[in-house]
Amino acid sequence: VLVVLSWLALGRWQKNGDEEDVDCGGSLCHPCCDATSLCTAPLGSDYRGCHNTTLMGEPCSPWNGWGGTRTKQESGLVSNYCRNPDGWEMGPWCWSSNSKLSSKVACGVGCQFSTTCHDDVRNGAEEGVDCGGACLPCERPTCRDRIQNQGEEGLDCGGPCPPCRAGTCSDGLLNQDEEDTDCGGKSCEPCCQEECSGNATDAQCDRSHAACTHDHGASYRGCLRRTVGNLECQRWDMNSPNNNPWQSLLYPDKGLQSNYCRNPDPKTFHGIMCYTTSRQVQWAYCDVDCPHCRDGIQNPGEDGVDCGGHCEETFPDDPQYKCNP
Repeated sequence: VLVVLSWLALGRWQKNGDEEDVDCGGSLCHPCCDATSLCTAPLGSDYRGCHNTTLMGEPCSPWNGWGGTRTKQESGLVSNYCRNPDGWEMGPWCWSSNSKLSSKVACGVGCQFSTTCHDDVRNGAEEGVDCGGACLPCERPTCRDRIQNQGEEGLDCGGPCPPCRAGTCSDGLLNQDEEDTDCGGKSCEPCCQEECSGNATDAQCDRSHAACTHDHGASYRGCLRRTVGNLECQRWDMNSPNNNPWQSLLYPDKGLQSNYCRNPDPKTFHGIMCYTTSRQVQWAYCDVDCPHCRDGIQNPGEDGVDCGGHCEETFPDDPQYKCNP
């Protein structure tokens, strides 16, 4: 009884007393992690082990600020230990401590799914790469998979899909002499544009500040298509292997061509990014360290440190980007 009353007196979801972390460890609370914990529930929702590094060997970031009190308690979100509070198919995960990656990354804790289902190779009894057989079902053919199948008369048109029609540069289809969907060729605008010249190589050009813009990269139309961790970007018109809410067909004015790095929402992302082709990393920033309105530096076009000028123009409704008088 004394222990229970003491625990209540200390408060819930606060680090106090002699706790090692929030509501765990010390003389009164349960341990913060169990080194013997195994995954018994599907996808490791019950994992309470002490693993705290990502598949890439980077330390996990603390769970501070993620989820409400109830979610934290039910999911064991203490310190920076790998957990699976949202039932991610990759099992226990954490937020990467890599400030440039800044994304949800799998930890590689062995749970109830076949490790071969996430090796980017078609093997075992899989019907496709990492799908079918013992893995998650493969996606069925659709009218947006960029493959002429299921009786289509053209690429994603005709048959069970909308009728094929004369191509335009805004129909969301790869037609005419386009190099990619609605871009390139003689008819449409280039799919991507180099923004520097001289003796710079393509790689140097794509990574230069000349390719940056004051709006956190929202206007970037360069040709970079790999992340800071050298992961290949997923096409913007695809929703696999990672869920992508920024489908190019739904946002035709965002420059979401092919799999080029872009920033479709500068209020969410502070630089150009992409969804990756790795199931272990949903999205990540690309290798262009653009100045932005949250970098703690007074960049050209700002009236002060991260305020006024371009920052206030980009975020007119957010008072934090207005310089104090």
